[in-house]
Amino acid sequence: MSDAAVLHRFFTDQLGVWPEAKARYDALDNVCTRTVMVDDYPVLLQHNPARAVSTAAKVDSESIRQRKCFLCPDARPPQQTSLSLVDGYDVLVNPFPIFPEHFTIVSHKHEPQSAVDLNVAAELAMRLPGYVVFFNGAKSGASAPDHLHLQAGNEDFLPLTRYSELNPGQVIAADGPTTVYAMNELPMSALHIVTPVLSDYALRWLDMLLPDNADGLPDRDMRNIVFRRGADDNLHILFFPRLAHRPSCYYDKERMFMVSPGAVDMCGVLILPRKDDFDSIERSDIRGIYAEVSYRYCESERFKTLLLS
Repeated sequence: MSDAAVLHRFFTDQLGVWPEAKARYDALDNVCTRTVMVDDYPVLLQHNPARAVSTAAKVDSESIRQRKCFLCPDARPPQQTSLSLVDGYDVLVNPFPIFPEHFTIVSHKHEPQSAVDLNVAAELAMRLPGYVVFFNGAKSGASAPDHLHLQAGNEDFLPLTRYSELNPGQVIAADGPTTVYAMNELPMSALHIVTPVLSDYALRWLDMLLPDNADGLPDRDMRNIVFRRGADDNLHILFFPRLAHRPSCYYDKERMFMVSPGAVDMCGVLILPRKDDFDSIERSDIRGIYAEVSYRYCESERFKTLLLS
């Protein structure tokens, strides 16, 4: 049995013994959605009340210190069992889903998101055709930045995975079999990297094209990365360097939208837990959200350095 088939069976088994999670997955069939064209790109809006727990998560150090880590084994619901697909990680069914099948891939160690090994995400993506595996940086959508985790879900749910298959972008760099594309036509700032394996050259792009932290080094907490196995059997990487954790509208008392973008939002599915936000958000608001949280990497000196290397 393939790893993808094992994962699907695990998902089915979990919903068979976990009625609260099953109810939330069943509810996905009735969530409200609508599509808004932003700069000729279709952004799907999803009104998903269950995701309020993630969207509004307090991720400051004091809040994290005071709460129990819900990804550690002793704090998980008793019905939540785990699947082992890769050494050092537990695969869990996510009880607050966005995807029809949504998984959290949790490190055995209680360590921060910054300790991520992207090779693990790349390996899983190549072993799980039909799924995406993605990483949210600690300041870019991770609701548990204190416990290293990846996520996975159905590939065809994300508009940008379908779009990038047909519209890979403009070639800006290459090294051997690894090609880097800029997707400049999108409302969000994105790179598309295609490679047989996660090469050192690809990792250089993922590590360097980020805003500075306090020490003047690339801030690796400011990124979303999505991995998938393409129809060409190559590893396809969608990379979103981030400038801000949340847009200003998240804090605006007069025109507030509860939106805290992670990888799913950056791939064109904007998650809106509140119905008023879903009903009232407009094209200009969405464009502004992406503009505020996206890092314009092409204006950085590191980008110019990588182009010349």
